[in-house]
Amino acid sequence: MRSTALTRPEQVDSSFEAEPNLLSSKQLRDPSTGSRWPELTFPAVPPPGTGGSLARRVRALLGAGNGRISMRHCCAIANVEFRRGQLRTAEGGCEALLVPLRSGGFRIVVDATPRDGWCQTPIRIRAEVAAHRTRFRIAHELAHTFFYARPGGRPARVFPGGSTAEEGFADEFARELLAPSPARSISATDIVALRAQWDVSLEVAARACVEATMPQGAVIWRWRPGAEPSELVVTQWRFGVPVERRFDPRPARLGRARLTGALRCLDPAGALSAAVLEERCQAIAVLA
Repeated sequence: MRSTALTRPEQVDSSFEAEPNLLSSKQLRDPSTGSRWPELTFPAVPPPGTGGSLARRVRALLGAGNGRISMRHCCAIANVEFRRGQLRTAEGGCEALLVPLRSGGFRIVVDATPRDGWCQTPIRIRAEVAAHRTRFRIAHELAHTFFYARPGGRPARVFPGGSTAEEGFADEFARELLAPSPARSISATDIVALRAQWDVSLEVAARACVEATMPQGAVIWRWRPGAEPSELVVTQWRFGVPVERRFDPRPARLGRARLTGALRCLDPAGALSAAVLEERCQAIAVLA
């Protein structure tokens, strides 16, 4: 949800003095836990990397360590309400809305439906996919709150929204908030385990690991549910940039040998490690 408004600057929090383009800062406190949510107002979209560093600060403030972070807790201390809604996502509508409230907080409305609908998602894992999509959209919208002034009453935008740079900031914040970048070398099996630990999608876990420790890249395969998939959708990361390709996967069964063969079609160097999640119709490989 975007709006345009201007506000007067406030005193800058000394802990963020090094952050560029910072206009104002204060803290919200959750009386029940003592946790603080940094309420920052940026007068312009800050440089790449700022979203990740801000997310790491939020994780530290909430004591999340390297584990799963609670979106319910984040919303509570950020003075944000959450609701599910039908936003016609599969028909080209929004995935989420950020609504400023007169009370001084926000309401986040999320439609967890994938852009291409639910037909591509196995029925047995739809609830999990919906939960992962909801967590990411909440984290993404929380990032947009940093472009609103909250002096009292309804929060107001400090500059027009909708830019690609702002969406990139919000995605960066959401990924780092949900999936903190690991500090060690990661295998495909590690990524699968971290996906479950962080309660995020395989894509979010892979992206966090690729950008932090795997400059060589990774590949994810997704295929239609059923024994005879007609095609695979491949997402390959090189230096953190996702590239999608489609190709005929015959023979239909996706095994370790065929995974390696398919990978060589994309990258002759092959893979360092690979893992197949048959029940989720996904596979992942870390490139050599």
